[in-house]
Amino acid sequence: MKDWPGKGRSDDEFKSDIESDKTYYDSLNPPVFDQSGGLPGSKETLGFTQTGFFHVEKRQDRWYLVDPEGNWFFHLGVCSFQPYSNSTYYQGRENIYEWIPPFESEFKSAFGQNGGGTKDGQFNYPLPTGSRNMGYRTIPRPLRRR
Repeated sequence: MKDWPGKGRSDDEFKSDIESDKTYYDSLNPPVFDQSGGLPGSKETLGFTQTGFFHVEKRQDRWYLVDPEGNWFFHLGVCSFQPYSNSTYYQGRENIYEWIPPFESEFKSAFGQNGGGTKDGQFNYPLPTGSRNMGYRTIPRPLRRR
């Protein structure tokens, strides 16, 4: 578990990954949506009804979500939200992790489920990794719990 293809090994590699990601995402041509997020023209193609409300319609044996304009709509949303949902328990399993920073370090605020640098056996890896990707040497102030 300590090594895998494409694993970043330095701050410079993380910064390079950001540039590669930016180039990739800039090359994409996302589809056009109507003002409610539906696929324009699908009302006419699939024969949906414009009701002014989100609703469902059945065509043959398939159900579709339809937006207020009558276009096919795919809903993708957040199902739950909680702070520090990315924390992982490390206590008693330290040997499987290549890197757990010292508690008394620049990454202290990434320790603990409830934040604030509590030593409860949990560590939020995305905080220091993300901060290093963005060029910070410590966790940026907006990400720190107060």
